[in-house]
Amino acid sequence: MKRSQTYRSLCGLIAIILVIGLVSSFGTIASAQAEMKIEANGNIKVSIDNIEHTFDPPPILVNDRTMVPMRAVFEALGATVEWDEATSTAIAVRGTVTMKIKIGAPAVYVGAHLRVIDPPAMIYKDRTMVPLRFISEWFGFYVDWLPDTNTVVILSDAVPHPSKTPVPTKAPTGPQELTTKYPLTTPTVSGPGKNGVLPEHMIDGDVATSWALEKLDCTIIFDLGEKKPINAVTIIFGGSAVRTQWFELYGSNDGTKYEKIGSFESQHALNIKELYSFDNKEYQYIKVLNKGNTRNTYINIVEMEIGTI
Repeated sequence: MKRSQTYRSLCGLIAIILVIGLVSSFGTIASAQAEMKIEANGNIKVSIDNIEHTFDPPPILVNDRTMVPMRAVFEALGATVEWDEATSTAIAVRGTVTMKIKIGAPAVYVGAHLRVIDPPAMIYKDRTMVPLRFISEWFGFYVDWLPDTNTVVILSDAVPHPSKTPVPTKAPTGPQELTTKYPLTTPTVSGPGKNGVLPEHMIDGDVATSWALEKLDCTIIFDLGEKKPINAVTIIFGGSAVRTQWFELYGSNDGTKYEKIGSFESQHALNIKELYSFDNKEYQYIKVLNKGNTRNTYINIVEMEIGTI
């Protein structure tokens, strides 16, 4: 009898501990969501390939980011989605891209790589809400915001995209390899990388990583440590769809006063090394100035080399 009572008491204690743990977990999530700035005015429109989509619940703003119901937006973008009950993870697949999202997690898996998601997936009116731009861009869509009509515009490769007037360019010439390659240290960038990517990804020799930022005229500055003769750079541009990248190169020997080397544009598909040559001169600092591309204002560099040909 005593043994039975002890067993029941132990089971009861375990049950109480589990309940307290669950309440604490939900309380933490609720507290985190309570700290977010949530706006639900019902005025945000979403257009995908020129077709307006409605969602239930309607899009909301969380910390000034548009959030939409997860399953509905995945399906609207042509992705298949499954729910893994064992890990409480949504798994979405579109083409060759697989995305794994957990509610409240600050990062998600896109393929084999963790990417910071801000804000994270959250529960709102019994629906899992996700940031619309993050989901769309990692699935390869062009995304824009039209403030006059409160509309998020999402376009696939099947629809013509807005483009900007190209800057004057010097096309890549000669072999796509440098004769002399200078060792590079982590460059200085003018803003944090999109989705938490790091600037050292541009020089790590790994074509599976890159640094990207959606900011026109953002800069990337390499310090060679001392003046060195330079007449070429190679760059592998990355991204989720074919596009032409525009950029300018500048050189300096004091890190303050820069002279323009030239304006350039990429000539080939993404993830292919391209060589950009110019007149030979000695510089300690090389600056890359982003001038956008034919899809948006992003610059995405997988690898970069500086040297001579």
